[in-house]
Amino acid sequence: MPEYIDHPVKDMKTWEENVKWRLAPATPERYANLKERMESAKSQAAHGIMIQQNLIGGCMYLRSP
Repeated sequence: MPEYIDHPVKDMKTWEENVKWRLAPATPERYANLKERMESAKSQAAHGIMIQQNLIGGCMYLRSP
């Protein structure tokens, strides 16, 4: 079981260094193979397969150690 050690964000500096960059929507890796992934999803949806996207809300990051 994970054990709480310390808060990852203590001030604006630790926020910018440890968290903010991971939430940037313009990060190129977020869009890697997007066209292929969308075509696959469309093809599967056309065959009645349910498509879902799992999202973690902003509050999740506030609760996470």
